[in-house]
Amino acid sequence: MAQQSAISKAPPAAITFHEGLNTQRIYVFVVGENHHLYVRYWTGSEWAWRDQGTPPGTTVDPDSQPAVITYVQGGKQRIYAFVRAADHHLYVNYWNGTSQWIWADRGGPPASVTFGEIAAITFSKLRKRHIYVFATCTDKHVRLNHFDGVSWTWSDLGTP
Repeated sequence: MAQQSAISKAPPAAITFHEGLNTQRIYVFVVGENHHLYVRYWTGSEWAWRDQGTPPGTTVDPDSQPAVITYVQGGKQRIYAFVRAADHHLYVNYWNGTSQWIWADRGGPPASVTFGEIAAITFSKLRKRHIYVFATCTDKHVRLNHFDGVSWTWSDLGTP
């Protein structure tokens, strides 16, 4: 890893899931000082690094801890790593379940507001899986980016 980039001061985020009956996968995501997202994963026999790069047209905020979830969609195990980017948008780097990692821009809060920390969870509602990504913002509001299995929507959850 030292050849590629030192790890930033943001804490790592990790997930694990069972793939088949006897295989367990572990993925640990970190942000490099070079503003790239990296993943350290267990292949089943050894640890490997992968440079996930950066979102198109911007970089990952090195002070941002990734928020990571695993999600089954269409019978395929998917991995989602959400990060805050330098352009003040929320981005997700996700495994499509077969062969490819993809970056997607989830947008951002109103222009005068920037994201703070983020957290992500999956939730079952009426036998349907949902993804919830929560972000604190500089206007002291909590914002929610929600995936209902079909589309993503933003909501302002306000303040306490």
